[in-house]
Amino acid sequence: MRRDPDGRSRLLAAAFLALLGGLAALKMERAVDNDLFWQLKDGERVVLERRLPVREDYSFTAPGRSMVAIEWGAETASYLVFRLGGYGALVVFNTVLFMAVFALLLALLRRRLPLLESLCLLALAAFAFLNFYAVRSQNWTLLFTALFLYWAALWDEGAADWAPWAMAAVLLPWANLHAGFMVGLAVLALVCLRRAWETRRLAALGPLGLGTLLCCAHPNGVMSLVYPLWFMAAPPPGRGMITEWQAVDFADKTASPYLLLLAFLLWLGLAGAGARFPWTVLTLALTVLALRGRKLLPEFTMAAIACLAFKLGDARREHARRALLGAAALALAATGWVVLSRPWPRPFGDWERGYPRAAVELIASRYPGRRVFHDYDWGGYLIYKLYPRNQVFIDGRLDPYWSLLSGDYAALIAARPGWRRLLDDYGITVALLRPGDRLCAELIQDPAWQTVFADAGSVLMTRR
Repeated sequence: MRRDPDGRSRLLAAAFLALLGGLAALKMERAVDNDLFWQLKDGERVVLERRLPVREDYSFTAPGRSMVAIEWGAETASYLVFRLGGYGALVVFNTVLFMAVFALLLALLRRRLPLLESLCLLALAAFAFLNFYAVRSQNWTLLFTALFLYWAALWDEGAADWAPWAMAAVLLPWANLHAGFMVGLAVLALVCLRRAWETRRLAALGPLGLGTLLCCAHPNGVMSLVYPLWFMAAPPPGRGMITEWQAVDFADKTASPYLLLLAFLLWLGLAGAGARFPWTVLTLALTVLALRGRKLLPEFTMAAIACLAFKLGDARREHARRALLGAAALALAATGWVVLSRPWPRPFGDWERGYPRAAVELIASRYPGRRVFHDYDWGGYLIYKLYPRNQVFIDGRLDPYWSLLSGDYAALIAARPGWRRLLDDYGITVALLRPGDRLCAELIQDPAWQTVFADAGSVLMTRR
């Protein structure tokens, strides 16, 4: 284990973390994730109505359907922060979460590498996180994943026999914050199985049993475990239509950070010999899962740089260190360029920009109670602005809408044959669409519909 008492090194590390936090904050200020709106509404109802999101009532397409409250804790936390200081407070809070993730990763890396090489790997991680800087519930999973990997590194060195029990305890809040707790359960399982193999004692599996039990201390009970397993093992219809759950497209420039990490892994190998914790197994599993669904790319990134730290710490090859330094410089420059090169939003701080605020406010004033068909990405925003006066057709929660997303919604938005019958069947009398949607073009030409509002990003139409 390497320790540097030099205060300048600590100052450099703190400055680097502040730089990465600043870039993350700027990215979050520029773009608001569309899921945040319905998450705030869920959190509001938990706090004010003491009502957990276990039954669907936001939509007119799936009323009364049972739900798995996979993010209820994170939604409640987001609402409380938002109530204190608006979207700006959420940006600050999530920036702190990201900085904590990077601090834990740096602490892990520093147990294997000198400061400069640790910062280089951290720069690669920050570059790979570029597509994920947003105010989202998933940030809790990133934080706890980094924490579990740090504890696994301590346990690997024999410095933390308590780590498996700490992991088991932390699974209780994690399971109520975000469904990504399954990553933590996998890390705990690897630790316990390795310990059982070393000691030849079943008692070593005790933390795993406790952790599994605590994961079920959830509003949905054992379904908190079943749901994410089902979601990954037997993808429901419609999952492939969601961008973040699509396979990685390596022809896309946004995949370059992961290509870089994979190249380093293939060049140096996954892990050095003699590790107690099976870093190789974890990284390979996350690689396969992340390539199938890009939402798991941050978890793959963290496991990958832990493996690289182990290998670099063992090999100490000069050419690898030089390549790492060059890659890190390019990664940091690319991160800064992507964040800073885009035009500054005006007005700065307007968190609803990019959403059809004027059209939605017109619906609220003129068409309360009417059934609205709308673009998928705007469903959460309509819930936030219109519920309970209007219910939505679909939104980003997905759980109630798997068959709808790939069936009637896809048919309507693309104006496939039979779209007029579908509008009649659902009793839809208002449509809020993007100008480029195929259905928008059809309704503009349809004499039974009229346009009541249009701007550069949205078109609002009603039946005559």
